Amino acid sequence: MSWTGYQEHSSLTAAIEKASAKNILMFCSTSDDSRGEYSTWNGEDRVFTVAAADKYGHWRPQSDRKANLLLPGDNIMAAGPEYMPSSSESAISGSSVATALAAGLASLAISCTIAQRKKGGRELFRRKSEMEKVFREMRQRDDSKYIVSSKLLSAIEDVWRDSNKSG
Repeated sequence: MSWTGYQEHSSLTAAIEKASAKNILMFCSTSDDSRGEYSTWNGEDRVFTVAAADKYGHWRPQSDRKANLLLPGDNIMAAGPEYMPSSSESAISGSSVATALAAGLASLAISCTIAQRKKGGRELFRRKSEMEKVFREMRQRDDSKYIVSSKLLSAIEDVWRDSNKSG
């Protein structure tokens, strides 16, 4: 589940509470316009907060440095549906683009464990704490929040192996 929003709203809060109770991974885009205290949704302990990086893995000037994850979000090629006037491919930028990528990578991690028939993999990677480990393994460097998507498969294997040693 992913969204962009900076102030709490009762129906969004209820949906997040319900999703959290069901162990649904949640991703919220950070503000790209320096909103300060309203940069992300307030329930950050259950939600991955995501900011956009440039093509070199550096924070975009507009990105919130407090985000949990930093993913590519600058001049990303995208296309809309044919019925929209601007359906031709164009480059888009921002934390909402990076958030879609983060949610997609998490979904792919879960799908890979299912496809590889890893017993309990779906449940393992639906837990935020375990997906945090996957994203940590995907970092560009240990001291960086920048996620390198090409490291996904090796990160899944590392976290899976570690969870089976300890569990």
